[in-house]
Amino acid sequence: MLGADKSALHIQLEEGKCLLNKLKSVTNSRNPDAIKSLLKLSYISSPSLKARCPRWLSDFLLCKSIGKRKKEVMLQNYGGILKFKHVMDKFSLDAGMKKTYYDSFAKKMADSTPTSQPIELIFNNVKHPLQTKSIQGEITDDVRLLAKFRNEFDKRMETKLKIPSLTISLLPTRFGEPLPKVRLVNIMMSRLINIQRFFLHYSPISIRDMTYLDNLNDNSFFDFHQDLLRGYKLFTEDCYAVTDDANILTSQMNNHIYLMPHNLSSMFEEDL
Repeated sequence: MLGADKSALHIQLEEGKCLLNKLKSVTNSRNPDAIKSLLKLSYISSPSLKARCPRWLSDFLLCKSIGKRKKEVMLQNYGGILKFKHVMDKFSLDAGMKKTYYDSFAKKMADSTPTSQPIELIFNNVKHPLQTKSIQGEITDDVRLLAKFRNEFDKRMETKLKIPSLTISLLPTRFGEPLPKVRLVNIMMSRLINIQRFFLHYSPISIRDMTYLDNLNDNSFFDFHQDLLRGYKLFTEDCYAVTDDANILTSQMNNHIYLMPHNLSSMFEEDL
């Protein structure tokens, strides 16, 4: 057990010890952080992703990216969520240079020469159609739901970590040419994996569990367990649930006004 490779039993024993310490902290001192940690273990760590998320979200979060074939599948299934911004567009280039850049990019994406865009469109600031479907895949309903979910999360939730953007800013090579296809694929995969890791870190609870926690307000649970209230509120401040149509639900507990605990009320009365 002292070696670098821990056995499965050792890992389970460590998890058991950690759980025991949390339970002791909750039992002995009603520590709010310990209560929050115990609730996170109960409602996030223990239930599977499939039990807590809509199918389209759990499929994305459980999608593997190790190995060439699995990366290709992930990119084809979810690459459509990404958008591109070409840094070249910020510069005042003549129409011929822009057309050369866009034609080169389209050729690298399709591995064939695209139909040339009329020079009049370029002079009128109409961009060349940059096709990336050959590596991104189609924009499916699951992709649309993921994009909606990501944007809803960004608007509704506050997190310490910054949520990854869906837009990738593409720099040209030092020779002013579009990035090679293999380089673009690596950038796209890296962004998809970062989005996946972000939502694995900020993982939702199930709608059923959210409803159960909210119902604690209605059955007078906290009238008799005021010493647990702070820990529950710490947990529900950060947790959320996701509906099938990619809307985010937050806890009603955050908007509820609770009575002051009796022991705290007594302290104020003594001071007065």
